[in-house]
Order: sequence, then structure tokens, then C-alpha cells
Amino acid sequence: MANAPYKEAQDPGPSAATARRRVATATIVGSALEWYDFYLYASMAALVFGKIFFPQTDGATGTMAAFATFAAGFLARPLGGILLRKERRGLLVVLAVSLGYNALSYIFKTFSLAYLSDFQDVSASVGAFGITLASAAALVTVPFFGWASDRFGSRRVLAAGGIASALFAFPFFVLLDTGNSILIWLCLVIATGLLAPAMFAPQGSLLSRQFPPDVRVSGVGTGREIGAALSGGLALLAALAIVGASATNATWGVSLLLVAAAVVVVIGAAFDRGSPSASPAVARDSGTGLHPSPAPDRDNVRAGQTH
Repeated sequence: MANAPYKEAQDPGPSAATARRRVATATIVGSALEWYDFYLYASMAALVFGKIFFPQTDGATGTMAAFATFAAGFLARPLGGILLRKERRGLLVVLAVSLGYNALSYIFKTFSLAYLSDFQDVSASVGAFGITLASAAALVTVPFFGWASDRFGSRRVLAAGGIASALFAFPFFVLLDTGNSILIWLCLVIATGLLAPAMFAPQGSLLSRQFPPDVRVSGVGTGREIGAALSGGLALLAALAIVGASATNATWGVSLLLVAAAVVVVIGAAFDRGSPSASPAVARDSGTGLHPSPAPDRDNVRAGQTH
């Protein structure tokens, strides 16, 4: 009797759980490296580069020159994800969130270092240690706000973070101006370890659903990077110029800038395109002629279930 043909067992590939873990690991590592790169340069620009590369200038002027080089680094980022399609509302939502968040985040964690060192004569080590504490706190608060976004809706969490940041805009400088190390550390932990993560954690969910899958990467990339280019570096220059232009180094103008940035974040969240009636994503080449729709947010799904 003839032998049955041998069929090589096909590798089923990794399980869904394994695939998710690999994606999560790659995302964490990639995000950490990108964040560390810009954070390290920003911190050095605030504390060191002005003195090393612009020694002929005073402290504040040297810091402003260093911040200008930092801003230049942002300008090249949008070139990797330019989107030229008719996704204007989604693009505006992503742009608004990115504009507001980056301005808030970099004033909280970078301008604060320059302000303490150049205008309050506080040792650079005090501010740097405060940011270290805030970063350690973020290891806990980012996952927490991620869970909160799943539980209560990313739009609500993002808007709450923006509102809380606006309310903290003036107390932020009141605490920094005390010159007390413990109060400065508390201030930085609240701003960078609590408020910034409350706005950062929901973004993955909220921003991605502004676009259908076939343009999602380019859409989110374009909006985020243009927003970062416009506000991430320029907000630092604006904040430093505001304080430097004041004879008393007043910070109320920077606080107003923080409030404005927080309002932009809240507006972006309010115009979220998530909808309870959004249909499941359908591939463009599926033959149905249907196009994928933005995914619904938990906020809207619950609202629809109550009616």
C-alpha cells in the first residue's frame, strides 16, 4: 500500500497573548528610548549647554540659545509622517492635543529647570532630582491613567488632565518660588509625575481613532509631530522670553501660557471623533466598497447604552 504523502506541520505562529506581549514590549522600549533622547537633551539645554556652548552670554541668554537648538530638533520630526488627505477634523484633533500637551509637558519638566537655576539661584541638582522623582512617579501613574482610560473613557481622562493642569498653572510657580527643596520636588512630581501622565496615557487610544486604519499611522504621525514642532520647542523659548522681559522676572505670563495650552488640550478632547455608531473597520481591499470608520470611545458607547 502506498504511503500517504507526508505533510510538514505548519507553524501556527505565536499565540494572540504572546503577540500582544511582544507588541507591548516593543512599544515600551521604543517609547522609552524616544522619550529619554529628547528629555536628556532638554535637561542639558536647560542646565548645561548654555554655559558650555555660549559662555560669552549671561545665563538666561545662553539658555535661550540652547533652547533654540532644542526647538530646531523638533522641526525635522514632521517630515516622517506628512499626511495630505481629507482627514481635516481628525488631524485638527491630534494637532490640538499635541500642541497643548507638549507645551505643558516641556514647560513643566524643562523650563522649570532653567527657571530655578537662572532666576531663583536654586542648585541644578535640586531640580534634576525633582524630575527624577517625577519620572519614578510616572512609572506608576501612566499605567494607572491607562487603566482609567479603559474604565472611564480616554476623552474624559484627557480632558480631566487638561483641566487639572490649568488649575495648577499658578500654584506651579508659587511652589517653585519658595526655594524650598521639598516643595519644589512636590511641585515637579505633581506636574510631571501626575498631570502630564494624565494627558499622555489616553493619547494612544484617543488619537488613533481619529483616522481609519489605512491612514492612521500617517495621520497621527503628522498631527503629533507638527504639534510637537510648533509647541515643544517654541513654548520653552516663549516662556523664557516672558520671564526675561520682566524687570522682576514675573511668571504670571508663563502661567497664562500654561492655561492656554491646557484649554487647547481640552478642546481637542471635546472634538474627539469617537462615535457609538461607528462601524467596525473594514479593509479597503475587501471588495465591499466600504471604508473603515474611526473606532468608538468607551465614553460614547456607554452614552449610547443608556438611551
